[in-house]
Amino acid sequence: MHRSVKKFLLILIFTQVNHSFAAAQSETHHLPIKMTIYIDHPQTTMPGEDSQADSTPGPPSLDNDDVGTPGPKGWQMDLGTGCDKARGNKACEIGFDAVYGIGERIQVGISKSIDSNELAGLPTETGFGATEIGAKWRFLDKNGFQIGVYPAFRFDDATRQKNSDGTLAESDGRSIYLPLLASWHPAGSQFTVGSNLGYRTNLDDATKNSVFTSVALGRSLGPVSVAMMEIESEATSQSRRTDVRVGYVRILFPHQMSKFQKSLFTSLGKSLGRTDDGKSHWTFLIGLSVANQTN
Repeated sequence: MHRSVKKFLLILIFTQVNHSFAAAQSETHHLPIKMTIYIDHPQTTMPGEDSQADSTPGPPSLDNDDVGTPGPKGWQMDLGTGCDKARGNKACEIGFDAVYGIGERIQVGISKSIDSNELAGLPTETGFGATEIGAKWRFLDKNGFQIGVYPAFRFDDATRQKNSDGTLAESDGRSIYLPLLASWHPAGSQFTVGSNLGYRTNLDDATKNSVFTSVALGRSLGPVSVAMMEIESEATSQSRRTDVRVGYVRILFPHQMSKFQKSLFTSLGKSLGRTDDGKSHWTFLIGLSVANQTN
C-alpha cells in the first residue's frame, strides 16, 4: 500500500454469493455481499514528526471486485444480510465471507450463505446457498494502477428451492469463475475506479455459462467513510440482468482505537431495463465487517 497517496482503495472480498429467485420461472442472481474498501486516515503526530496514514480495511457493499489484498497474515470476516425484492417475490440471505492474506499480493477466501425465498401464496423456503472458494493474485501494482485475477470454484451444495408451481428448481451445478480485476487510484485523488470482466463456466450445464461485467467508482468522504457507486451486469445465453447500486461504508473503530477494525456497510440497488420475470427489482444490504490487516 502507498500510504501517503491513497485516501481509500476499493477492494473486494471475493465471492459471487449464489441466490435462487423463483417467479414465473427460476432465475439465479447474487446479492452484493462483496465489496471491501481501504481507507487511509491520518494518525496523530507530535510536532516535528512526519505525518503518515494508516491503511485499514473496510467491508463489502458492491459486487465489483477490487485488486487489493489484506497483506501477510491479514484477515477479514464480513457478515451481512440483504434482500432482492420485486412484486410478489422476495429473496433474502444472510451471507458470510472470510479472506486470509498470503504474502503481499495473494489472498484465499471462502463464502457461504443462508437463503430464504418468499413467493405470493406459497410458504417461505429457507436453505443454504452454494459454497465458493477462491484465490486472488495481484500481479501488477504500479503508480496507483493495479491488475489481478481471482479464480474461484463454486460447489453444487446449495439447497434446492421450489418454483412457483411447487416443483423443485434445477440445481445450479458446479462452476468455475475466472475474472480479470483492475483498479486505478490517481495520486492525490479522492476517487478510485474499478472494473471487472469475468466468465463463469458451468461444469454441469453449458447453458448456464455467464459473463459478468462491472464498473465502480468510490469517493472518500472523510477519514472514516466512503461512498461508492457501480453498474454491473450478468448475462447467459438465455438471459441478462443489469443493476445500478450505491453503497456507503463507515469505520466504527479505526486501528488507533482498537486492535481489530470494525466497520458498518450498506447498499441500495435497482435493476435496469427488463428482467426475465418482467419485474423491477430492488436490492438492499446491511452488514458488519471485522478485520486485522497488516499492510
